[in-house]
Amino acid sequence: MSRSIPPLVLFLLPALGPVLPATTWDEPWHADVIRRAHTFVLVEVVANPTGHEVKARLVRHLAGRKLPATLTIAGFHSLRIGSTSSAAGDQELRLPFKPKDRVYTFLRKKKDAPTWQLATPTAGWARLADDEVTATYRHSYHKALVDRDLYEKSSTALFLHLHGKPCDRKFVTRFLEEMLGLEPSYFGKGNDSPETRRFFRQHVALELFAHLGRAEDLARLEPFLRARGDHIQISAARALAGLTTGPARKRMEKFLLAKDRIGFAKVMIIRGWRRQEAREMAPVLEKFLAEGEDAKCGFGGSIMDPRVGTRFPSSVKAAARGLLQEWKKGGEERK
Repeated sequence: MSRSIPPLVLFLLPALGPVLPATTWDEPWHADVIRRAHTFVLVEVVANPTGHEVKARLVRHLAGRKLPATLTIAGFHSLRIGSTSSAAGDQELRLPFKPKDRVYTFLRKKKDAPTWQLATPTAGWARLADDEVTATYRHSYHKALVDRDLYEKSSTALFLHLHGKPCDRKFVTRFLEEMLGLEPSYFGKGNDSPETRRFFRQHVALELFAHLGRAEDLARLEPFLRARGDHIQISAARALAGLTTGPARKRMEKFLLAKDRIGFAKVMIIRGWRRQEAREMAPVLEKFLAEGEDAKCGFGGSIMDPRVGTRFPSSVKAAARGLLQEWKKGGEERK
């Protein structure tokens, strides 16, 4: 249970150089990328001569602000640098696109400039090739391969919902009922196997549920909360943590105290309580600290990856202690 979590798929970003990256950053979670974006569009790259300024043409507008037929993408709006080295240059900070690439982008308009920004060099975009998308729903460390139609419908629904606008609830409901009505599927032999395809679609469903799930559908999560797969557990815990009802919180408590659930997924439960300001769960956290089984956890990945600077609790108990301290400090400040 102490192992780090591997990527969902082995689709690697363009090579970032033969040496340990000199620049590292704290990669934002995908929901934060969407919230900070002004628009969600598909673009085709026209030119990227230096790696720092992409000329692109608009292919399809999906949600948010309207864009002109041609646009410039330059810079990053959520790049929290952890380390740098002037001797190593700026190769990690280049936009990894070449002419004719088709890329879905969550863009933010740069203030007082006619250009648009991505979140980081590795967040806020998804490449389209052969009608399939190498997609992010949780965090850019964890990607899934999905068909274009599903990616557009699901990501548009997330964008609209996270921006406080109505989305296509009929699509969301039908898709969740279909995918969560099936037994959990595991990563099969290759990305094209039926098992893997269903695994990816169920990943999308669980991550959608985390934001758009209904309290009355709690029971649909149960097979996934009991599943053995690491990524299934993580997304199921995130889906569960999207609910605020009493029964959901009791199930979250059971998940946290269970001995056969992985540490990363348990941290998702704790993050859910933090987001919900669920201070009534403090006794559960204290019980876990006293009696629960700790586990080291983290994103893992290659030390060659600049995202090694991404912040994450070193263990489940570290996450629990951190939230209790945060709540205690907040209570003291209100006195």
